[in-house]
Amino acid sequence: MGSDLFVLFDDFSRRYWPLLIPAVFLAAWLFHYFLFRQQLRLILRRLRKHQVTGRKGRQQLQESEERLRTILSAIQTGVAVVNPVSRMIEFVNPAACKMIGLDKGKIIGRPIEEFEVKEGEGGEELDEFRNIVSGGENVRHRQLLRSTGEHFPVLEKVVPTTINGSVFTLKTYLDLTDLAITRNQVERLHTNLTKRVQELHCLFGVAGFLGDPSLTQSEVMAKISQLLPLAMQFPHLAEAEVSVNGHGASTENYQATPWRMGCDIEVAGEKRGAIEVSYLEHPPVDGERVFSREEQALVETVCSRLARYLEGLEAAQDRALFKGLMDHTSNAVFVFERRTGALSYVNVQACHMLGMLRQELLARDFARLFSLEGGIEALSAHLEEEGVGSSKNIELGLVHDDTMTFLPQSTCLLLGDGGDGKVAVLLDPPLCP
Repeated sequence: MGSDLFVLFDDFSRRYWPLLIPAVFLAAWLFHYFLFRQQLRLILRRLRKHQVTGRKGRQQLQESEERLRTILSAIQTGVAVVNPVSRMIEFVNPAACKMIGLDKGKIIGRPIEEFEVKEGEGGEELDEFRNIVSGGENVRHRQLLRSTGEHFPVLEKVVPTTINGSVFTLKTYLDLTDLAITRNQVERLHTNLTKRVQELHCLFGVAGFLGDPSLTQSEVMAKISQLLPLAMQFPHLAEAEVSVNGHGASTENYQATPWRMGCDIEVAGEKRGAIEVSYLEHPPVDGERVFSREEQALVETVCSRLARYLEGLEAAQDRALFKGLMDHTSNAVFVFERRTGALSYVNVQACHMLGMLRQELLARDFARLFSLEGGIEALSAHLEEEGVGSSKNIELGLVHDDTMTFLPQSTCLLLGDGGDGKVAVLLDPPLCP
């Protein structure tokens, strides 16, 4: 058995041994070819990946540059990129071109010093350059030059920036021209608002004095004269005087100087007094107008309120006089409203005539007490034709306990015109029951 196997192996080796070595070499070549293809495929994949990454990077860089240009073109702050060594302008945005008043092509390539107002002897620019190189930043106020030679204020911020491996100076400019104008407007507005508050304080004070029943007329005039100078633009120079019916009240140092203004106090078209405000010396104002229109309006308003106060005092005196006279006359007096017919006043004799209290009578209407031919409307219309203060003899019937007593003689007067006027009816003593 063993000899047969040996013979078989020997026969196989003689026939196929020459093919064994090429088969081994072929297998080795196929193995190396497979490895080469894998390595080549890996290398190509990496190369393709690097190409895609580079393309994306270039695309992202291009998009970033476009976004940066869009941002720099859109912002209202001026931007300039300056070479810190040559001091030449490398880039400006549209806002900076608008500030200077030149096109972009006429600015790029020129020294930055041509557009900046020099503030020192050169040490300032050197310090700025050192600050940029050291990585710091600098914010300050300075002046720039327009193409017309005009100076304008800006807020400058200087920071370092790296472009393609080189350090440049990035300068941003915020135009403060509008800010300065706005600041002046705000200051003027604040000053005007402060003055209006002082004028309102004066008006409130005047209203409080005029409405205080514990103050006499002389005290009211004295307090108003002390309050008016405080509402003027220059209160330390102002003095005031208030005069009514020949009596006056003024501040301690009041003088009639050339720098004064005044207004008359008129009651029912008749001058009763005046208010004058004067400065002891010429105030520091621009123009010929010493007092503003608002101050003149304030004095006129105070005069108007003081006139109404005097009218109220006179009306109160007239009412007191009317009441005293009516209560001491021998006639029975009834006063009723033209529009409603409601009683607004009855004197003592009228109360005695009807045997009722004044409060009871004032709660009734004239038509419920007296019968009048044609009614109140006809009487009012006839009196209105005659005019205010005109009198007319009328016939009245007194309604009492569902009975009517005929009163053949009575007199009526029209008090005031218009719908709010009143009518007074007077009954002679012999007719009073």
